[in-house]
Amino acid sequence: MILGTHGKKGLQHVFGSYAMKVITQSPVPVIVVQKRQIIDHGYKKIVFPIGLFTESRQQVFYAIVTSLLFKSEILMFKQTSNQVADMTKLNIITSQIEEEFTKHGVKYTISEAEKHQNFAGQLLDFAVSNSADMMMMMTDSNIENPSFDNSSWSEKLIFNLAQIPVLCINPVYLGQIYFTF
Repeated sequence: MILGTHGKKGLQHVFGSYAMKVITQSPVPVIVVQKRQIIDHGYKKIVFPIGLFTESRQQVFYAIVTSLLFKSEILMFKQTSNQVADMTKLNIITSQIEEEFTKHGVKYTISEAEKHQNFAGQLLDFAVSNSADMMMMMTDSNIENPSFDNSSWSEKLIFNLAQIPVLCINPVYLGQIYFTF
């Protein structure tokens, strides 16, 4: 699904954005575009954030498909932490993603955030400095990390001032079973 937005304006800062409601309830990934000039060469540089949340690995399939479709390069941007255990997890997640990209012939690079705070700001700066055509993100993640504010992070990415399109993917929570009677 492709969704155009003009950003958050007026009372949307208080009551929430209609675009965010559509995105977080969508059963399919949503590409959010703003007023920026339409890209006629496809998405050649796609920023792929890697964080401590398990759902980030669910982006891999979409990154592979998009990369192969547009002959894109995936620019992985890895969150950092001052905790050894967290860095170990990040390195494991990164190596698993690298393995999948290599297996499918996806061209990629890896960069790491400089600080463990303000990941969204660093991610946006990275996307702009690398002339990214698109960013990917998981929306509505159930993140159990007190330093990670997903709603704020999501909105900063989706309504980014550089107007870089964002591919939003709602996570599938594994291990949940729903019964109907």
